[in-house]
Amino acid sequence: MYYKTRLLASMHQAQGILVFTGKQRKRIMDKLLVVAYVFAALSAFSYVLVMVLLTIGFLRHQKPSNIVPSNTKPFVSIVVAARNESACIKTLLDSLVEQHYPIHLLEIVVVDDHSTDATRVLASSYQRVKLLELTGEGIGFGKKAALKEGVRQSIGQVLLFTDADCVMGPDWVASMVESLQNSKASFVCGAVVLDGHTGVFSQLQQLEFVSLMASTVGSIALGYPLMANGANYAITRAAWDSTASMAQGQQQASGDDMFLMLAIQKLHGRNSVVFNANRAALVSTSVKPTFAEFFQQRARWVSKSGQYSQPWVIITGVIVALLNALIIGFLGIGVFMQELLLCSLLLFGLKTIIDFPIMMLAASKFRKARLMLNYLLLQLVYPAYVLISMTWGHLNQLKWKGRDIDDKGRFS
Repeated sequence: MYYKTRLLASMHQAQGILVFTGKQRKRIMDKLLVVAYVFAALSAFSYVLVMVLLTIGFLRHQKPSNIVPSNTKPFVSIVVAARNESACIKTLLDSLVEQHYPIHLLEIVVVDDHSTDATRVLASSYQRVKLLELTGEGIGFGKKAALKEGVRQSIGQVLLFTDADCVMGPDWVASMVESLQNSKASFVCGAVVLDGHTGVFSQLQQLEFVSLMASTVGSIALGYPLMANGANYAITRAAWDSTASMAQGQQQASGDDMFLMLAIQKLHGRNSVVFNANRAALVSTSVKPTFAEFFQQRARWVSKSGQYSQPWVIITGVIVALLNALIIGFLGIGVFMQELLLCSLLLFGLKTIIDFPIMMLAASKFRKARLMLNYLLLQLVYPAYVLISMTWGHLNQLKWKGRDIDDKGRFS
């Protein structure tokens, strides 16, 4: 009888706890909703502030002046790192040998990074191309090693860099040199656009890349560069000599452009980095043919983010990633909590509206305005794209040109 009484008392006590928990559940959920709303509001405010500043920076950017007279032009070395690029290097070299720049003031240096295809044969067929190979003790391998070796064996006062899968117009060299001289800067970023067929995946890649160019232009104009692209930049020999060895990310497989740019700005000041938005300086490259190749590339870019030390780069990255994560997270939780579903839709709507001005400006600037027909579709898939890019390297083996890369962006 005693045990029966204790058992009944325990059951009543448990029921009381359950009733108490049920009463408190709404209060707890309400408090969690308030926290979520505050978090979302702060994230939204920060994102709007970033995008407004980038848009202002884009609008402030001024187009470079006319080409400098011939007698003031410096000797230019174009340095290209190439690995297994037989499918496209001929197109690049055809573009480079047709540049409207004095032949006696221009050299084209191609550094072969242990290619296993016909890259060396194709490059060596051009009389004006200085072909180098990454051989010898201590030289190493990879794009950064190739670029360093190319610069070491070049003689130009101005160093121009592009990738082996790119193509440019005949005034590319002249325009980049003009921008470097007229601005008296040490580092000039040039615009890069993607070209491809008319499929939806191709067009979304092209439009997403326009957004990267928009952020690049806007941030550089403000004096706080967020991005650079190794397919199109110029640097003075003096700036290279003073900063190349001290740039961060020396062990990273990629990031030669970004780390070098940030090192130059740190050493030479905010005005030492400029952007050349002249269409003559435009470089184009192809879209990625498959989802796997696309996300491999984006994951490589993300993998080097841990090496940045500049506060504005880190903070901006966190703000962008957080807003997109909240849109996805609230959307998933919104299946059970309609309040958060509404919050997700509001954040998405805000992002779509605030992104539009700079996207339209950049698309028009880089002759991609027709792609804005896909703007809403890009916005719909963008949060998922950010999430996949951030996690791809942890779920899949990163590769670059047949070499394995770890999730920190280093050759493994």
